[in-house]
Formats: sequence, structure tokens, C-alpha cells
Amino acid sequence: MSVTTVRKIPGSPFPIGEGEQLPITLDTAKWAAAPASPVVTLADITTGTEVDVSATNLSGSATVNGSVITLPLITNCTRDRQYLLRVRFTGGGATFVAWAELNGER
Repeated sequence: MSVTTVRKIPGSPFPIGEGEQLPITLDTAKWAAAPASPVVTLADITTGTEVDVSATNLSGSATVNGSVITLPLITNCTRDRQYLLRVRFTGGGATFVAWAELNGER
């Protein structure tokens, strides 16, 4: 049986300006020394309802090197919008969901 644990990514909330690209890395050493199968999603949560914007605002794929997950580049964010980033991964028989908030700025 797997356990799901929610974790806030250090540095959250992240500011991101229009036209910027934001690289984020997540060191999972305290949760999982060898993370696997990362799945990254991004939702616009400005209106209180989650709208998946992963297809238009994430560029590339997540990669793993040791205990560090490098997330896809976050792009095309709009000022005055709020976003929720989730990173789901497995390790040590457990499933973890790390998350961060992003604030679109000028």
C-alpha cells in the first residue's frame, strides 16, 4: 500500500514575470533518495477553480539526477494570475506530491 504525502516546495510562492521562463529544481532527499516517475502539472487557480495549463505553460519534461528532480520550464505566465504547480513522484514505496504557488507579475 502506498502513502500519499503532500509537500510544499521551498521558495513558494515564486514570482514569474510575463515573458520569463522559470526553472525549478526539487531536492527530494528528505522524502525519497531515489525519486522516480515524476509527473508535473500546472493549473491556473486565479478564479478559485483549477484550470490545467500544463500544455501551454510547461516546456520539456521532468528529469531525475540522484535525489534532484529538474522540472519542465515554466513559461507563458500572465500577470495578475495565480498558478499551482504539482510534482508527483514515487520513492521508497511511497507516493509524494510536492507543490508550489506561482504569482504572475509584470
